[in-house]
Amino acid sequence: MVGLTADTQEGDVITITANDGTNDFVTTHTVTLAELTAGSAAVTLAGTYADGDYTTSAVISDAAGNSSAPSNPLLFSVDATSPGGVTGTDAPTLAIAEAAGGINAGELADGIQAVVGLTADTQEGDVITITANDGTNDFVTTPTPRKVT
Repeated sequence: MVGLTADTQEGDVITITANDGTNDFVTTHTVTLAELTAGSAAVTLAGTYADGDYTTSAVISDAAGNSSAPSNPLLFSVDATSPGGVTGTDAPTLAIAEAAGGINAGELADGIQAVVGLTADTQEGDVITITANDGTNDFVTTPTPRKVT
């Protein structure tokens, strides 16, 4: 979302530049009357962005060639790689030590300890979900950081 300046007019051009530290990716958008009335324009960045960190800024220009100062920089990251690898077929491993001989009431009351082996493409911030099924119902848990060791 790009906030429009007080002097923006219908037909002015918004130029958004995203930079990955090496390359510039440029998107242009012509301001409509509806956007001018709303005071902002929703602009979708053009192009394909590889995984990584980007810095963006916007400039508004008029037909006479006058341009605004650049906006404040906005940072974003792209993470399009599945924790299952490029093909999505890599799977984590799951081990439950208590399950070897069955889980008794004491172990169940104390909590079942699960060990999840992560795939090579797992990144900080990815979410782990464990699902168990008793033949009728699914039981789903998402470990919180304090549960992860």
